[in-house]
Amino acid sequence: MKTNLLEQIFNNFNKIIIDENDNNIIKDIKNSLSGELLMIILLNLTVISKKLENLVLINFENIPEIYPDVVSSIHNPNCSCRGKVRKYFSRNYIICKDIFLKILGDPGVSEEQTEMIADIVESHLQKLNSYIKEGLERNLDLSGTILEIANNKEEFYKTIQKIKKLEQFYIGISIIENNDKLKLYFY
Repeated sequence: MKTNLLEQIFNNFNKIIIDENDNNIIKDIKNSLSGELLMIILLNLTVISKKLENLVLINFENIPEIYPDVVSSIHNPNCSCRGKVRKYFSRNYIICKDIFLKILGDPGVSEEQTEMIADIVESHLQKLNSYIKEGLERNLDLSGTILEIANNKEEFYKTIQKIKKLEQFYIGISIIENNDKLKLYFY
């Protein structure tokens, strides 16, 4: 049964890989969701047990450019490094998905744990298909975006509600007040 789950996860992971025939909108959606998906898997695996956390760390210690951020993001839920890890996962999706497949194939990962991850991957695939079907032409990841809005509570509330409705994501916001304007720096 675990073999079937791993095959299902592998096939679903591959559906998220950017294809050269994808248009820019689909590429952006796949890029954003791939990093988000792998980050969720990372966090889920590391809270299940110390053994799985160690397995994750062992598999990422050979990638020195992201390893310290992976360690920090596991141990500090409020760490801004989670954004770095998610972006790294997006940019290096194929390599990172292969690491997660190797982890999930380890005999120390139970069938129940593998099934939980399979459900997470399936839900993200459904989200991807929904975004593509709806043809949402939007940037899901606001990291690095700067918005300038009127300096009032109503405008700020309206902007945040729009971001939530579009299911855009970011790690945090820095706000600079300049008289009648607010500059929102998303990271």
